[in-house]
Amino acid sequence: THSTNTASRAALIDWTVTGDFELQAGATISVAGRGYEGGIYPSVASGPGGGAPADGSTEGGGGAGHGGIGGYGRNQNGSLAGAYDSVSAPDDFGSGGGSPYDSGGGIKGGDGGGLIKLVVGGSLTVNGLLDANGALGNSATQSGGGGAGGGIQLIADDLKGAGIIRADGAAGQANGSNMGGGGAGGRVALTAREHYEFTGAVTAYPGLKGGAGALGGGAGTVYTKKPSNEHFDLLIKSAVTTESDTPLEPAEVDTVDFLTVDNAWVLVSTDTAFTAIDNVLIKTGARLSHTTNTTTRDYYLDWTVLGNFELQA
Repeated sequence: THSTNTASRAALIDWTVTGDFELQAGATISVAGRGYEGGIYPSVASGPGGGAPADGSTEGGGGAGHGGIGGYGRNQNGSLAGAYDSVSAPDDFGSGGGSPYDSGGGIKGGDGGGLIKLVVGGSLTVNGLLDANGALGNSATQSGGGGAGGGIQLIADDLKGAGIIRADGAAGQANGSNMGGGGAGGRVALTAREHYEFTGAVTAYPGLKGGAGALGGGAGTVYTKKPSNEHFDLLIKSAVTTESDTPLEPAEVDTVDFLTVDNAWVLVSTDTAFTAIDNVLIKTGARLSHTTNTTTRDYYLDWTVLGNFELQA
């Protein structure tokens, strides 16, 4: 693991191994809840996507952003916690969740997940657990927002194993009728130079809402570059249908070989066309949209797909 961080990037796992790296079954590298610190009422949480605090005794803390947007807490009217960091080379922590209302101070939202970066010259075998999940928010008279999933970046000649790689956002907490927002999923990027034989689970799921009146977080991103790829594949997936968006920008994803959106909401917030996407699969429960316009034509969907596009029932 690495040390717990607060408001700045002080500790992370960033290892270059010239030979092989093996994480056996039952072994864990965990930086869960060791990213940016959850907010302490009445301050906004730490990190570029820090969750907003509850404004009063009838609200919940906002979920944190990272790979997606953080979910609103119950009755919140503030701005959503935004997405940030690289799709292909994650290099930041998950942000902290917003605090519940606390007239005495000291009650926190959930801390974000930390950061794992491994560059391996030979084989990287993951049969254990790589964990960069966000942490649950605390609850007082209200409920804290969930911390966002952190970052995981793995680069190796050979990537194999059947373990678990995750950077999931944490759920918002519930206390009576007051509900915290869910933290967004994080960023995961896997690059295999020669052989990709990993068969385990890779997730950047968002955290669920604490309950009615709040929103779950936006899904994170899973980038995979295999030797068989011309460019890369990108998966944006939630375990259940999400309620907050995952922004997409052409500069990061326009050359994707296969884009899969599964139970997630994807938001295009640019007027720049996507011109070279190879294949797109929008699965059941997913949504693709653009930012709302006002009096001018600022946002729209303009995609050129070179291969197949499937929109499932």
